Amino acid sequence: MMTRIFRKDPKSQIALLVSVLAIVILRLVIADPGNSLTWDVFGYYLYLPAYFIYDDLTLQDMTWVNHIIDTYHTTGTLYQAVQIDGGNWVMRYPGGLALLNLPYFTVADLLAEPMGYARDGFSLPYQFAWVFGSMCYAIIGLFLSRKLLLRYFSDGWTALLLLILVFTTNYLEMATFGNPLAHNFLFFLIAVALYIIDSWKEKIHWIQMLALGLVIGLITMSRPNEGLFILVPLIWKFGPFGRSQYFSFLGKQLPTLFAGAIGLLIGGLPQMLYWKWSSGQWLFYSYQDNGVGFDFMSPHTWDFLFSFRKGWFIYTPVMLFAVLGFVQMYKKNKELFWSFFLFFILNLYIVSSWTVWWYGGGSYSSRSMVSSYLMLLFPLGYFLVWLKERQGLWQSFLVLLAGLTVLNLFQFWQFKAKIIDGERMTAAYYWKIFGRTSIPDGAKNLLLVERQAEAHEHMPLERNHLDSSILFETWLGTTTDQENQTRIQLIPDEFEAVVQLDEEHPYTRAFETGYSDITRKEYAWLKIEADIYVPDSVGPEAPMLVANFLYKGKPYKYTTTEYLIPQLKRGEWQHISMDYMTPEVRNKADRLKAYLWYRGKGPVYARSMKITRYEPK
Repeated sequence: MMTRIFRKDPKSQIALLVSVLAIVILRLVIADPGNSLTWDVFGYYLYLPAYFIYDDLTLQDMTWVNHIIDTYHTTGTLYQAVQIDGGNWVMRYPGGLALLNLPYFTVADLLAEPMGYARDGFSLPYQFAWVFGSMCYAIIGLFLSRKLLLRYFSDGWTALLLLILVFTTNYLEMATFGNPLAHNFLFFLIAVALYIIDSWKEKIHWIQMLALGLVIGLITMSRPNEGLFILVPLIWKFGPFGRSQYFSFLGKQLPTLFAGAIGLLIGGLPQMLYWKWSSGQWLFYSYQDNGVGFDFMSPHTWDFLFSFRKGWFIYTPVMLFAVLGFVQMYKKNKELFWSFFLFFILNLYIVSSWTVWWYGGGSYSSRSMVSSYLMLLFPLGYFLVWLKERQGLWQSFLVLLAGLTVLNLFQFWQFKAKIIDGERMTAAYYWKIFGRTSIPDGAKNLLLVERQAEAHEHMPLERNHLDSSILFETWLGTTTDQENQTRIQLIPDEFEAVVQLDEEHPYTRAFETGYSDITRKEYAWLKIEADIYVPDSVGPEAPMLVANFLYKGKPYKYTTTEYLIPQLKRGEWQHISMDYMTPEVRNKADRLKAYLWYRGKGPVYARSMKITRYEPK
């Protein structure tokens, strides 16, 4: 019976069926059905309800946005949009994923009210639509992957490669529990693009190139750095032709290349039109948080590959064999080698240059590599074929592969059981929980420090693990480089040296120092304190402490004590303070800046400022 159903290439068909069933069961039956439209996904998705339900793509009316956040707990802060001069908000993430999910959103929007749910863009039908849409794209992506692999490998090898992809890598996590994120959609888009490219003959049809341009435009709209994929079709024929023949080939394809450029423009045009309409710019850089960005001059490639925090080869070790397979791919198929290898190297460089190279705590292993896994299956396949020719090595490798599969599935379970942490892993903690189904007593002390997500941090009350020392202390009224010093008499016959803050002098002297002068440890807590005096005659404003770090002169992790202002008393000296943990700095040369800032007309007074450092012992 089974042979009748799977008559052609039965092994890969069975592997595909098993993979699809695993995804459907894990996503729809086992996975927590909690809200999928949260955090980064909230930003990918926000275009759809903003346009089709609230007619407010620039978020002019924040009432509905705040209502959604309060009702569905979609995010802690609205980092998913950037407010520009003039009041408009511009979506931080490009809109490719929203466009891909438009059909599923439309169905949910039509059914929400008839099914008894709110037509607000975030009730259960909308949440399910995003998950279901992503799952459909995953299944289509696997179907196209099988079709493409069969053009280069036998039925048996294709089946094995599909099973390795799904059960021995972090693809399974991205296609199930993490399927709302971008990488699952990108895997599908790259599979479509490769399927089109691989259909090229000596003469490329302009319709194929137009379609390819549209897909690459959509890839770029979904995740701009993945637009690097354009190199793949451009150098696809370089290997078999050589340099002179390659350029001659491109010259003959100019009309079709023009069609591809038109497709690319059309594919990216919706995003450019949105940027022009909302920001006035055809190209808008929305990542305006100075604390994150690309550090191209100092990439984190070693950590990205080998760190126990979330190193790709540590948590997805089978991909080490895929990278080694490029050697065999060069020998067996230069047509694929040059385009795939160049893309892999440049993509690795780009994704490992991102400041937050572990890409947050919401995923297992390095999620930024998942979108290119189909391309890595080819060198892995050539490596396996080479290994099969060496029987002694092959038998040993099969045992290793079985072990890596069990390890991947078990550690995937550990991640979902919160035994493996998404952000704070260390080598010591990894080996402490290795193979365990629960966290041993005391093991959590081996994790990296837990950083608080709140706007106003609070140092632990128990500080036995911290050493304290004075980092900075000054009497502002006598500091040589402090402007607007004066003496006031608050007690009869007693004058006090202070600094006066008013409309013309809103700042005290700033304490500024480099990160490496604060600590050489993983982090340090700072307690920043000051004594201030606000006369009875002064309005509601009062001085507040300010602390931030500077990257190339631009501030990040900016924190103030503005929340204290309503509580401050008038007509007496009072002590204010803030707790501030050093951030994960972009560069060890980044500097701390701390000072008092007064936004009123004054005058008010300050007399002392002090910073105490608390470092882990």
